Amino acid sequence: MKFSTLAALMLSVAASALVASGGAAFTSKEARKVISETASPAERSDLITTAAAGFTRVGEGEVAILIAAESPPLTQAQVLLNVIDALPVSRRTEVDALMLKVDVAHALTTDWHHTRISRALAFTQARLGRLELAQKIAQGIADAEDRAFAQLSVVRALVAAGELNRAEQLALSMEENRRYGTYRQKAEALSAVAIAHHHQGACDGASQLIQTAAQLLPKKPGWSDGEAMRTVAIATHALGEIDAAQVWLGQAETLADSIKGPWRVSELTAVAGAWVACNQTARSEIVLKNVGVFLASLPADERVREAPTLARAYHAVGEQAAARALLTANLSLAATLPQPEVSRAARIRTWVAWTELFGAEPIPTAVAN
Repeated sequence: MKFSTLAALMLSVAASALVASGGAAFTSKEARKVISETASPAERSDLITTAAAGFTRVGEGEVAILIAAESPPLTQAQVLLNVIDALPVSRRTEVDALMLKVDVAHALTTDWHHTRISRALAFTQARLGRLELAQKIAQGIADAEDRAFAQLSVVRALVAAGELNRAEQLALSMEENRRYGTYRQKAEALSAVAIAHHHQGACDGASQLIQTAAQLLPKKPGWSDGEAMRTVAIATHALGEIDAAQVWLGQAETLADSIKGPWRVSELTAVAGAWVACNQTARSEIVLKNVGVFLASLPADERVREAPTLARAYHAVGEQAAARALLTANLSLAATLPQPEVSRAARIRTWVAWTELFGAEPIPTAVAN
């Protein structure tokens, strides 16, 4: 695939600017400065978790925790759990000490903040292999949607651990609430178990589960059903039902393509990834090119926010040069924005995407025309 045209366009729309930046050059002091100058509490919390994720990814979990130290308990807990997830096995002795800090933050929250931490906690405990505890936490979550997401993470962990009977029982027991959309998480859980059964040769059981999952999806879906539809499509393809999988993915693509807002980028790139998973690389190329055209049409402040998502999609399909070019161009464009807050936030998000894709490799200096 050739995506250099979009990168060139991104560079050309930025005014002359020199962006000298690199993964190693971005410091915790800079991150805290950007965050402290952000007026919106919601945006500030988002930048904290984003920046912390970047430092965690390059092995600087202590810096991530420091950045979040004065943030609200929900943000602190999310950062701590992200650090725990990233710890190598050799440092697992630190888990319990960090979990105590999570417990303190958890105790200081109420309402949806409390259930959101519970959901993240169940996910982390499942990732750590503490499946009984994870399942207990998930089951105790009061909010229907957060409980469903937590149970989905436990089902996936059980599948990964080879405990398919437990995974199937939990998936089948999940709520199918139409009001809160929990049928989506149940469909994804059933799909995960179906693929595992198929890999073990239990084809009849796998087929029954995927049929149940497909029946959960609405006949008139909205764009928020896209993730579940993609998951069902990939599972259907894994079971050898190629035509049915393409029908599901075609519907998911149509839904995503109808979105007018900037989140159309994330939805369509996810569709492109699903086409690749279903061995339809040519279709994925078409989708990604359409995403590039749409991204270039967005106002600059929205474009700099969405560009890292497309860069990740390029990288996922092996187009590393296009991903590098797009992220480098994004820094140039961010430097031209009249809103300092938006520009700084874009720099953090672009740097985090770079660390995710290329580790500590320095971001090349970019000069826009």
